[in-house]
Amino acid sequence: ASKVYQVPLILVEYGMGDLLVNSLGLTSNGKDIVEWASMVQRMNESKEKVPIAVVGKYVELPDSYISVTEALDHAGLYSDRDIEIQWIHSEDIEREGPDSLLKTACGIVVPGGFGPRGVNGMIKTAHYARKNKIPYFGLCLGLQVMVVE
Repeated sequence: ASKVYQVPLILVEYGMGDLLVNSLGLTSNGKDIVEWASMVQRMNESKEKVPIAVVGKYVELPDSYISVTEALDHAGLYSDRDIEIQWIHSEDIEREGPDSLLKTACGIVVPGGFGPRGVNGMIKTAHYARKNKIPYFGLCLGLQVMVVE
């Protein structure tokens, strides 16, 4: 689990949970922290690994896609799978083709982006996913290139 998900548990361990609840005038039955601890424990358990390719323009800066990363992590938690993100630059798809770069992906996400750079690689990715019956999730520009393909 990401360390950030463990922070509430650490706060409770040091008595900060009750302090915050009392200071803010809230009520708590403690049930939420039990569920939270269970979620963190599930995050740390070994699970079946599922490789998902994220094909985009800004993959050298993964924080550009932090909402996609978190959504995939939560989908993995919900489905009891360990999502392994494979970051693939859409321009690499343009140069090398999708076959070797996407062959291990069980699913493909193509997030948004701006401008024409890398769009042909995204179109090739959508085509590859359709021809090989690989689940494809297009966000913004990723959906637009799927329609174009």
